[in-house]
Amino acid sequence: FECPKVSVVGRRNFCGPQRDTYTSMWLVEELGFPLAHDLKLVALQGDCDLRAEIASGGGRYVVDGADRARQTCLNLVERARAENAHVALVPELVIPQLVVPELIEVLESSPQPLVLIGGIEGIPPAEYRALVAAYGGTPDVPNSTAGTYVNAMLVAIRMATDLKIYFRAKRFASGPENAGGPQLALGTGRFLVLKLGSAPFVIVPLICSEFIWPELWTKLKEDAPGLAIDLIPVLQRNWDIERRYTGPVMHTAYQNNAQTRFVLANQALLPKSGQAAKDEVSVVWRGAGCRKIFLAFRQGE
Repeated sequence: FECPKVSVVGRRNFCGPQRDTYTSMWLVEELGFPLAHDLKLVALQGDCDLRAEIASGGGRYVVDGADRARQTCLNLVERARAENAHVALVPELVIPQLVVPELIEVLESSPQPLVLIGGIEGIPPAEYRALVAAYGGTPDVPNSTAGTYVNAMLVAIRMATDLKIYFRAKRFASGPENAGGPQLALGTGRFLVLKLGSAPFVIVPLICSEFIWPELWTKLKEDAPGLAIDLIPVLQRNWDIERRYTGPVMHTAYQNNAQTRFVLANQALLPKSGQAAKDEVSVVWRGAGCRKIFLAFRQGE
């Protein structure tokens, strides 16, 4: 893997784990993003398989069928633009590592505003740190961190005049990740908090098992102090069709009068028959008003 040559000029504004000057949160504010009270979102729901790739330096989980995954991710961006969507979600571990620069270039090729939140396949820690640094960020997986791969999230915010890139490593391992196989290198940073639009939507994206982390709500209070979170998109890979794990978390949130709504983008949930998920519509309530999120789910071809 070779990191792209980056020159921070013109429209580009590449970023990494950087903190708000006056608080402890990792806050990204784009109040000029063209979003008011209705948020339109497209999410890939697919069946991309994974395989364990073992090398001399350890192992990692990679996409089995990188060409197909690449095209699926590019198609999602194209569809998001055609639908005039505000946000596009790619599930956990779907974006091939070598496709990240190409995906960023595709986003930069059009001035149409769009936020892409997507999960990248397993990356060796040294290569993850190099990737984050290449885009101007500070890696959130230190050299001393144990583990042979990073489960990372890409957040790209395309505004009319610039493009901002962020990476964040998964902070809490799932049961399967702790039960053998390649060892996950956990991130040590904070959650990324997005504030989009003039009446800002507050969005905090998570990676799979972070959603069932016992310390999740404590961490959210620390990482997004004083903010009412409108939306938590969760990039997943699981077969929890009955929501045995995610359901209790949402139920507890609503019992505690949380105003947050949740979107679960899952790359292993649907059957492998080519059947597409139905369009769904959800509503986000905030205070006395109504804020709507329109969701369109599609399985990868």
